[in-house]
Amino acid sequence: MPHSDEGVPAPPGPQPTGTGAPPRPGALDRVLIALTDWSRAAAAHLWVTRWRTRGMRPEDVRAPAPADGAAGAPILIGLPGIHEEWRSMAVWAWALREDGWDVHLLPELGRMVDPVAELSETVAGVLSREDLRDVVLVAHSKGGLVGKAVLCGPEGWRVRGMVAVAAPFSGSPAARLIPLVPGFRELAPGSPTIRALARRTRADARIIQVEAAWDQSVPAGPLPGAREHVVLPLAGHESMLEDPRAARVICVLALRLLGRRHGASPGAHAGLASRTAIMGQ
Repeated sequence: MPHSDEGVPAPPGPQPTGTGAPPRPGALDRVLIALTDWSRAAAAHLWVTRWRTRGMRPEDVRAPAPADGAAGAPILIGLPGIHEEWRSMAVWAWALREDGWDVHLLPELGRMVDPVAELSETVAGVLSREDLRDVVLVAHSKGGLVGKAVLCGPEGWRVRGMVAVAAPFSGSPAARLIPLVPGFRELAPGSPTIRALARRTRADARIIQVEAAWDQSVPAGPLPGAREHVVLPLAGHESMLEDPRAARVICVLALRLLGRRHGASPGAHAGLASRTAIMGQ
């Protein structure tokens, strides 16, 4: 069973080869995976925004207010990737809510096409305005850059850490192929944003990095200094948003940032906890 660099079991999947990770797909398989992943992403956007989450509100995944004197649910903020919106995180958000989290999804981030610095200021504003503390960030793709900028910013003390899934910390070569599409140029390797965040290494110890075994948009490679580096036996950049196995791992890792084992959160969902038991938690 695949493991993280620090021994965190990943969900059931292909058995590891001698490198400790699933085998890299062949060239033709990579092309097919990429085309399938991008097609699924386009279809999923229509499905998520038009049908599956029709009528869903961000507050639907918030936890009820605690009774007087009772401890509240741990707080989590979801940060989607570029050209995604809060609804794109619905699968992860519902899994985390069922696992006892007070999940905050932020419509004010729009489609995540604004510069990383501006988006991080929006998140910091939410943290300050609502006086949120001991927050965990869960991010996909560009959201990981936004989350790191928050960790490095003046409101970073309010955040315990971040689970960053498929985040282009070293940049995404694919961004060079579509430089005129809003928001992508900033994600190219060597861009001022990528270089600036790479220099700010103190926050890396609060980041759990999660990657697919193969990702056509973000090359694999551990973030130096990250708290943990987890490789999932999955393929594709966008598919992880829809994969329940990824959601289960995120539930486990988010609690790690609070120093808890899975099932220890207030109101932990028994069914989810039992499914995660096969991961050794």
